[in-house]
Amino acid sequence: QVEPMIRRHCLQHFIQNLEILVQFATIVDHDVGCDTEAYHTWEQQDQLLLSWLQSTISNPMPRKLIGCTSLWLLWDKIHNYFHAHMNVKARQLRIDLC
Repeated sequence: QVEPMIRRHCLQHFIQNLEILVQFATIVDHDVGCDTEAYHTWEQQDQLLLSWLQSTISNPMPRKLIGCTSLWLLWDKIHNYFHAHMNVKARQLRIDLC
């Protein structure tokens, strides 16, 4: 249900083929902490999507997702969590079939 919503709004680049934008245009910008406009917009969208996705997650997942600072990191942890559980379930089914 989440992934179709992300696709519908053309936001897949936040979770697939992550492209992190250049945060500073020059060394001077880096020294004074002046982000590029594109990076600023990307970061705002990322944080909005991160908080939206976190608010849709129910227990017991939240404990496993503490510390995620970007949507990609959260999505990666969710993917790894379910992938591991799927592998355990598949292994158990193979054992049961034997």
